[in-house]
Amino acid sequence: MRSVHFILFALSCLCSLVWAFPTQFENTKVVRVIEINTGIAREDIGVRAKNVDTKPATDYYFYLPHIVTQNAASISAFLRKQKTPLDVALQQADDDVNVYKVTLNEAIQPQQDLLLGIKVTYTHIVKPMPAKLPQVAKQHTVYAFNSYFLSPYLSKEVKTTLQTPTKGIVGHTGAENKSNAKDNKIVYGPYVDVPPRSFQLATAHFENTKPMITVTQLERDIQVSHWGNKLSVEEHYAVRNDGAQLDSDFNRVKYMMSQPIHEQTNVWKGLSYQLPQDAHDPYYRDEVGNVSTSRFRVEPT
Repeated sequence: MRSVHFILFALSCLCSLVWAFPTQFENTKVVRVIEINTGIAREDIGVRAKNVDTKPATDYYFYLPHIVTQNAASISAFLRKQKTPLDVALQQADDDVNVYKVTLNEAIQPQQDLLLGIKVTYTHIVKPMPAKLPQVAKQHTVYAFNSYFLSPYLSKEVKTTLQTPTKGIVGHTGAENKSNAKDNKIVYGPYVDVPPRSFQLATAHFENTKPMITVTQLERDIQVSHWGNKLSVEEHYAVRNDGAQLDSDFNRVKYMMSQPIHEQTNVWKGLSYQLPQDAHDPYYRDEVGNVSTSRFRVEPT
């Protein structure tokens, strides 16, 4: 719970930026889609921007709060129509904000439009709330973010759609009280004439019954046989469920009796691997050897 409060506080205290960067663009429309899957948040940002300067533009800038960039697993940009990948580089950073520069493959002429896509994937930013639960209970999580698109440019229109894992939405807040939920989606905005560097906290609290798995350590051993034309691979995983913790000791009897509703809780029951079709002789074990309740099931994909 402390980590949830820290993230909310840090985001709400985001300072005004004073760095000077070229303001050649005006965002005519920004559409953000954020998909929550277990403990991972994937943000897809579509930007239509116009060069409002008198000179060609070769770079586009955007901001991300520093506290969330610590959990950014990947950041990428591309031209939306051509799907051409573009270089993204961290330009400047402080305790509040990271500034990113997108290098355009062709200069955008004055009054010309730019159709840009930005994708950011976050881990460990979706937090269980409450942080502890009874053994047989549904897990809920909270996600906090900026209602607007954090940008050095004026944004004429900004709209965000948050897709949650289930329809069990408990609550939501957004700037200007513009947030509406239907089924498993929450729509924030549209917001019009958003000034540069604008920030207003938005939150979503929703049911999230899947386990939030983190591989804390992975070692892979590969052995090549020069005689048998064979490749042997052995992987060692240390794995942790970062979902809501139990508020009391684990009860084996309760666990066995509640098996029919395990899908409605964040209990973690197995691993899924995609192996090559010609893989054979698989084996697996835990730290104390292969336990009696384990099983290996092959399913075609």
